[in-house]
Amino acid sequence: MDDDMDRTTPLERLAAAHGVATTVPGADGELVDVSEGTLIAVLGALGVPATTADQIAFSLAEAEAEPWRSMLPPCTVVRSSVGAQVPVHVTDGDEVEVHVELEGDEGVVELEQSDVWVEPRQVGSRRVGRATFTVPDGLPLGYHVAVARSGGVEVEAPLIVVPDRLDVPPDDVIVRALAVAVASLRSQSSWGVGDLGDLVDVAWTAARDDGADVVLVDPLQQANPQVPGSLLTNRWVDPVYLRVEDIRETGYLSSADRSLVEWSAEEARDAGADAGPVDLDAVRTAKRSALDVVHQMPRSPARQARYEEFVESGGQALENFATWSALVDHHGGPDLPQAVMSSRSPGVHAARARLADRVELHRWIQWVADEQRADTHRRAQEAGALLGVGQTVVAGSALDGPDAWASSALVARGAAVGSAPGAEDAAGSVRHEIAWNPRELARAGFAPFRDAVRAAARHASMIVVDDAGALFRSWWVPGGARASAGTYVAQDSEALTGILALEAHRAGVYVVVDDSRLADATEQQGLADRGFVGLDDLRRPPFQGVRPGVVARVTSRLDAPLAAWLAGEDIDLQDSLGILDDADSARRVRRSERDQVLARALRAGTTTPDAAEREQVEGLYAWATRSGAAMVVIRLADAVGDRRVPAVRAAGSDYPSGRLPLVDANGALVRVEDLPQSARLRALFDHVRPDA
Repeated sequence: MDDDMDRTTPLERLAAAHGVATTVPGADGELVDVSEGTLIAVLGALGVPATTADQIAFSLAEAEAEPWRSMLPPCTVVRSSVGAQVPVHVTDGDEVEVHVELEGDEGVVELEQSDVWVEPRQVGSRRVGRATFTVPDGLPLGYHVAVARSGGVEVEAPLIVVPDRLDVPPDDVIVRALAVAVASLRSQSSWGVGDLGDLVDVAWTAARDDGADVVLVDPLQQANPQVPGSLLTNRWVDPVYLRVEDIRETGYLSSADRSLVEWSAEEARDAGADAGPVDLDAVRTAKRSALDVVHQMPRSPARQARYEEFVESGGQALENFATWSALVDHHGGPDLPQAVMSSRSPGVHAARARLADRVELHRWIQWVADEQRADTHRRAQEAGALLGVGQTVVAGSALDGPDAWASSALVARGAAVGSAPGAEDAAGSVRHEIAWNPRELARAGFAPFRDAVRAAARHASMIVVDDAGALFRSWWVPGGARASAGTYVAQDSEALTGILALEAHRAGVYVVVDDSRLADATEQQGLADRGFVGLDDLRRPPFQGVRPGVVARVTSRLDAPLAAWLAGEDIDLQDSLGILDDADSARRVRRSERDQVLARALRAGTTTPDAAEREQVEGLYAWATRSGAAMVVIRLADAVGDRRVPAVRAAGSDYPSGRLPLVDANGALVRVEDLPQSARLRALFDHVRPDA
């Protein structure tokens, strides 16, 4: 045993065996020890007893023996041109055979045993041997099944073959992107909050008039009202974003039914007629009522066939979401009774039959949403956007949302995912998102992550992963604790990045990952080697511009618009809400950051010492353009002069996060109809032209 091992405690060794970090970066960047209480709680959430010395000793022995108890690993992820060796554990001396059943009944591939000797091990009352089988390179990409047979026992486990590398977009293809928060849009046609019809109009205008190559869209899934920036579900579209009038069957309503729809629309439109925050729940309720009416209309045979195909392709996942939604409707919220607490609960089957009409409604709503998303992507490309729509991938979802309900066996109980304290957020945050048990997630073939990526890639040409760090580790916070009491839990990065590449390859989309906060250069390089395009934020230290060939962003979707950031108005807001420990220090840091960023732009010649606020904004975007980036992201809020902060992530804040409409520099409402005449929007796009 080496000296480092001698100095670790049994609890620390147990944590390391399960990928739980025992030291984490402190506020000053130096490593600090994670408390024993946090380690014990996080291990407990993983199902690993560690409260007493005896439990720790037992769990350590179990961690060492666990791989030998299973005939096959929980999941094997293989790069297509590399192949792999798979350890297979059987009673010592028994014969074993292994084959791979290819996805889609495309055949069977027998695996050959390699000449690798490993000393057998005593596991309980059984002496277990290890046989090593080779997965050859060149297997077709896809989600396959490894099958092992020995001693009359047959075991299956996922075997996923992923691309070595994605094709990266050529440097001269992607130039400009417009980032749009759909919820912030308002128009004469929308019902008090932006919808997919508004997005079509914005995408058309940006592509035709401004030369946008792609329109990047904030998540369209339903937001978690308790945690700004978090989602209830990472896969299914919030009905608040549907344009009811664009559903084909709406045009065939009787006059009486059309009146019901119009009454719902009028009330919702009145709620969004000014620049104040909108009541999303009220709009959602109005749309649900209208959608219920439209749903009753018969569909043509062709549309009915397309609907049935959608339901069939959605499979059990769609059925589970529709059932959860119907249960929430019936019980008035996600706090469900014990009999239907999860999809595995005994009362779910009877409830699904009892609420069949509501289940059917929610299946249909998702089909309509899918149609409207497809129309947005198609029309953006028709208007001249080379890549149409780009969609943000959010892997996390709420502890009390449909994803946790449908996959409860994969959830680590007693912990939530949050953000670690750091330079951008000194206190960190607890987002109350699902902490997926890594081993159970592997047994399920990483299906929740696969489905989140697949949902984002559908009807898009580009997907953006907001936080590349989540592909390597998650910050787990024990239940009821502050974010600072958490620690990192390692993720299977080879599997997650591989599945991300596989889904992107199948959908034919490019992948952008926000890797700018990765401290480990090898992780950053590893993502680039997979063909993922990096992303740099000009406002993050060391303020040196962006790396050549990556995506340049000046402001991100949840941060203050650039004008407000330059003026420190987001700091003032947080101070007024009482969520800053030291507002004066935060202001000093902001002034230093602002001065460094502007100094860089000044040296680049894209701004001047006496530039006004608008000129500073345009100058920073021009600096991003000259940096050699493959794409520059123009945020719509910056393009119209909006200064309001879209979200405050502090728990308990009554700030109207995600409910504020787009306004101009004077605070006046900016409607979708106003954008074609916006001189400020035109001017900012002009500063991001390649020859500017």
